[in-house]
Amino acid sequence: MIFNKKGNIFIIITALILFVVSLAHANYNPKIFVEKTTAGTAYVIINQTKVIHFKVKNGSLLPADRANIVAERLKSFADKNYNPCLFSVKSTQTDSRLFFDDKLLLIVTKADAKSNKTTANALASAWIANLKKALSLPPLSVSRNDVLI
Repeated sequence: MIFNKKGNIFIIITALILFVVSLAHANYNPKIFVEKTTAGTAYVIINQTKVIHFKVKNGSLLPADRANIVAERLKSFADKNYNPCLFSVKSTQTDSRLFFDDKLLLIVTKADAKSNKTTANALASAWIANLKKALSLPPLSVSRNDVLI
């Protein structure tokens, strides 16, 4: 036999862990939904975490409309496994735009920034940080006692 018993167990455990991690990553489907408030604002919620809070309208879009659009766009990005490297911000003098893989996710207006007592760029950066954190898979940890063969 090429490997001893401990070597075979190590190989089997390693292969099993890699298989489980690849399945978990490939099938990652976070729960994304919108919660409206009585004050007329709306949250985009990912895995029970409030990541974006729309307090003002943009043009004819009410906060709930904006939140629903963002939630639907996020759901459409599932095929990219929510890779955090694909989020970006592009700022102008009038607004900041959040992108995922070069697709527009949302626009942070001056009114959004004012309602949050910050700048559009700072708010966009905060929302991206929230998105990345909420969409990250929890780390996988396995101890020797967890694996039975």
